[in-house]
Amino acid sequence: MKSSWLAAALVYTGTVIGAGFASGQEIWQFFARHGTWGAAGALLVTGAALAFLSWLAMETGRHDPSLTIDKLLHNTYPTWAVPMLDAVVLGFLVIGVAVVGAGGGTALNHVVHWPVGLGAFITIMATLVVVERGPNAVKWVNTLLLPYLIVLTLFVSYRTWEWTPQPTPASSPHEWMLSALTYLSYNIFTAMAVLMALGRAMPSPRASLKAALTGTGILVLLATAEVHALLRLETVRDLPMVDLATLIGRQWGRLYAMSLWVALFTTGVGEALAIRTHYGRRWLWALVLVVPAAGLPFGQLVARLYPVMGAVSLLLWLPLIVNRSKPLREG
Repeated sequence: MKSSWLAAALVYTGTVIGAGFASGQEIWQFFARHGTWGAAGALLVTGAALAFLSWLAMETGRHDPSLTIDKLLHNTYPTWAVPMLDAVVLGFLVIGVAVVGAGGGTALNHVVHWPVGLGAFITIMATLVVVERGPNAVKWVNTLLLPYLIVLTLFVSYRTWEWTPQPTPASSPHEWMLSALTYLSYNIFTAMAVLMALGRAMPSPRASLKAALTGTGILVLLATAEVHALLRLETVRDLPMVDLATLIGRQWGRLYAMSLWVALFTTGVGEALAIRTHYGRRWLWALVLVVPAAGLPFGQLVARLYPVMGAVSLLLWLPLIVNRSKPLREG
């Protein structure tokens, strides 16, 4: 069954807007901390590469609907290396749940003032319970949440438009280029399976291109809005977008923190469901073991783990480029 390119673009956007993006922490670490011009350069590089690779992933799925990430890995790497890469994927999913727990705990601390560790435990346990019963209950929440988060992000950026930007240290092209490529690498891998699935429902390369350009355009717009707002913060803490919303008004801060918790929760459900589907139920409940890590500061987890995951992710999405040597079928 063929699908609308606009619907595909929105699903793609929702996949990339995860814990780090919605909180502002990811955008700070990879873009805003480089200053206005460094962030602009990084966003241009990231946007162009994201548009191309997301189109390529959709076209890969459209060209061969039976193709999966597992098959791509087998087609690209020696047989002995695939289990190692599979273990890396599992590790990324586990780390992702830990980051979701940390962000969820911090968000609940803003909303109801619970200790961060307790909030992290509640977030992870709620995620496991929902996945145990099935993810359908939260699909409609995710569908409604994306426009809501987009509006809130643009609202916070608009309200901080005339605030005085804070000085940031000069950043060399080498630094912001590395940040851009690391961000790109991590996010294209996390979205790759979804993009390939979306491609199977695309009627033509033109539809895939429209979806890729629209989805990437929304992401770059939101990232630019966040960069503008984040450069107005004197101190960047774990949830900088929540802090900015709170400066506008306490009620706005709580509203953003609650919407962020729901976004983190749905992200955690997706990652935990992938673990249960591909690695078995026993791995799902083993995620309780990541609760202590989820009690660590959210900002530190993003700053230390995401760059490493981005570098390693290169091995996982490189098969998209290798597969491009095969001719793509016109639709």
